[in-house]
Amino acid sequence: FYTHNIDYYQKILRIFGPSDMARLYGVKFNNKYLAMALVTFFGKEAVYYYGASDNENRELMAPWLLQWEMIKEAKNRGCTRYDFLGIAPEPYKKVGNSFGIWLGAKEVIFQNEKTALDYCEHKHPFSSITFFKTRWGGTRKNYVGAWEKVYNHRKYRVLLWTKLIRKYIRKLGIKI
Repeated sequence: FYTHNIDYYQKILRIFGPSDMARLYGVKFNNKYLAMALVTFFGKEAVYYYGASDNENRELMAPWLLQWEMIKEAKNRGCTRYDFLGIAPEPYKKVGNSFGIWLGAKEVIFQNEKTALDYCEHKHPFSSITFFKTRWGGTRKNYVGAWEKVYNHRKYRVLLWTKLIRKYIRKLGIKI
């Protein structure tokens, strides 16, 4: 996962916090935060945008407590929808004898349902997050992936190269 600079999160709280449309939650144990999350509220919807947890004291299941408290807060505010955002895809249609899955803006075809399910449940980068989020029940909603309209191909190539370089720098463990 890519984390934003701390200024990004502070800006969200500075802009939406005073009107109580965004709130930062945390679970503390022995004077140390074990899990934190940022949630926004608008109308009848609460959206869990960002969250993180520490591996230390994992057995205390702080993320579960955190989510439960945020869901209760959403209900107290009259929200009828709590959006967890971002889960692994699931097979969404049968394509002949194959199964298609949307991954971002492209479709990947698997030869059989077991392979497609295995990918979604175990090999997708979001599989463990999906396991956590889907255990709360609710309805899975799939949205069309993000699309980019390119107006300046030269600048767009520079952007893609910058993203690629940043990705490899992070793999080396260097924070930028």
